[in-house]
Amino acid sequence: MGSLALKYRPQTFQDLVGQLSASRSLKNAIEHNRISHAYLFFGARGVGKTSTARILARALNCVTGPTITPCGTCENCKDIAAGTSMDVVEMDAASNRGIDSIRELRETIRFAPMKSKYRIYIVDEVHMLTPESFNALLKTLEEPPAHVVFIMATTEIHKIPETILSRCQTFAFRKFSIEEIRDRLVHVLKSEQTDFEDDAVFQIAQRAEGSMRDALSILDQVCAFAAEEKLSAKVVLEALGVSSEQIRLEFLEAIRRREIKDALQVIDKLHTEGLNLRRFLWDSLSAMKDLALFHHSASLSSLSGYSSSQTTLLKEYASRWDTRELNAVFSTLYNIYAGWNQFPNSRGSEIRVSLEMAIFHVIEKLNSPSVSSLLSRLNALKSAIETGKTHTDKKPDVASVPTEKKPTTEIFSQPEKKPIPQENPYDSTPPAQASLDAKSILESEFMAEPGSDKDRIFGE
Repeated sequence: MGSLALKYRPQTFQDLVGQLSASRSLKNAIEHNRISHAYLFFGARGVGKTSTARILARALNCVTGPTITPCGTCENCKDIAAGTSMDVVEMDAASNRGIDSIRELRETIRFAPMKSKYRIYIVDEVHMLTPESFNALLKTLEEPPAHVVFIMATTEIHKIPETILSRCQTFAFRKFSIEEIRDRLVHVLKSEQTDFEDDAVFQIAQRAEGSMRDALSILDQVCAFAAEEKLSAKVVLEALGVSSEQIRLEFLEAIRRREIKDALQVIDKLHTEGLNLRRFLWDSLSAMKDLALFHHSASLSSLSGYSSSQTTLLKEYASRWDTRELNAVFSTLYNIYAGWNQFPNSRGSEIRVSLEMAIFHVIEKLNSPSVSSLLSRLNALKSAIETGKTHTDKKPDVASVPTEKKPTTEIFSQPEKKPIPQENPYDSTPPAQASLDAKSILESEFMAEPGSDKDRIFGE
């Protein structure tokens, strides 16, 4: 059935999903003849920047145009759709980033369009141009010929010089929500007459991370894997080679319960099945974000982007965690993941070893008392000393699985006060005799040979 991303690529402004702001602005500009000479579309990958540029080119060069509803049947529209139009030039700045390419472009813009009203230049990934190329483009952008329109697209607008931005109309293309991607996937699956389950569509929509193109590419891969089989969540996971949410939550639950053996068994199983442990850890971190969200949310039913089965599962597991556990586990595992990013070519066995050691480290961290609990104990101890009261120390505040309560042990108590002997004013023992008595006591404690501590003390 061909590539779904290409087959269901939007062809008109009405087909654009989610980009209402850009679509409305461009349609109003066409209707009121306020067409700019330079546009800059920026946003994440797969959100419709290049597709919108082609739709705009078709709207400007349609034989009935400029119009917001290009016919799609005239020669100009067909040539633009096929990428063979002589008046619409698409340039990939990643592979044509040098100043020579820009100089060649400047030479061609002087020529009038051959069959259309406008000569349109679509420059994709424009942030890849060199500083010299940007400088060479400045004058052209500022005072282009009346028949020229520049449409530039980028995923990294922060790399575009301000001098370029000031000469363009900029439009932000946002990421798609999970619901928007889900609705589009359902439309595609119904058009392709493919049986599916809602959980499978949710899995794909969440995996796409806001990119419609990625969602359609994933769907293409899953459909090829499933063949005539009904699309289910299990089929999606098998096709993509990723772990299920249940496995990730069980792994995190084993860490929370300090079950080192169970956590290591999960890692061993995933490694044996050939799953990507780097991806598994990132998915586990995302699962921890979901647990924190459900743990702190007062109204769980208001959370969007989750299927009903996911909501039930996350509610169940989130109720077992507390805030300190979530923070401790997340920070430790994230540090491991960030360390992996510094060595992107690490082998699977190396990643496995570091992840297994991280399990020991995070459980040790969970068993350590928190700073706040230690300060609280010290303050209680200080107060007991100052007031002279008996202090019974409490068990350190360690995030742990509930166990049988054991009686607390008194680790500090005020020593028993003994009466201080008073000096008898009528004692007739002379000071010299008292010194001899003290000397005899010390001699009894130091029964040593000559030259020992005894000789040094008494000078013998």
